[in-house]
Amino acid sequence: MICEVNGEPALAYWISYLELGFGGPVERQLYPYALKFEVAEVCGLIAVDANTFVQEMKLDFERTSDSYPQYLHDLGYPSIDNLVQNEGAFCETIRRYLYSELFGRCFPWSPPYRDVRWIISSVDAVRAHSGVIEVLGQAFRKVESHCNASR
Repeated sequence: MICEVNGEPALAYWISYLELGFGGPVERQLYPYALKFEVAEVCGLIAVDANTFVQEMKLDFERTSDSYPQYLHDLGYPSIDNLVQNEGAFCETIRRYLYSELFGRCFPWSPPYRDVRWIISSVDAVRAHSGVIEVLGQAFRKVESHCNASR
């Protein structure tokens, strides 16, 4: 994975993400971020989650006849190996449903978060091109705690 925030390289351990309020308004200056993954890397990180999600959507359809999200229904509720062949559907699944699982594997929470500098607050787009999956959005600078300033 390659990480950039505000056009500058960033180490993965400098980054975390909002769990509560993700995608909502933020009263801090926002900076663009980009995460770039090889397709196989993304699949390895979220395969179990993606397959579980798709099967849950299939079961929901079988129980309720609700085909939401329609694109998964139209594709026959594919496994990740088949879903990745449809780049648009694969990217949409990450953008709308599996970004949290992806971030949880890329940026594990590890108190005391000393090294975290950036907090991801949104996923605005997920794109695929030339075997690369790119996750784009907004991040803000971590608010420093002054409680332990005497260290």
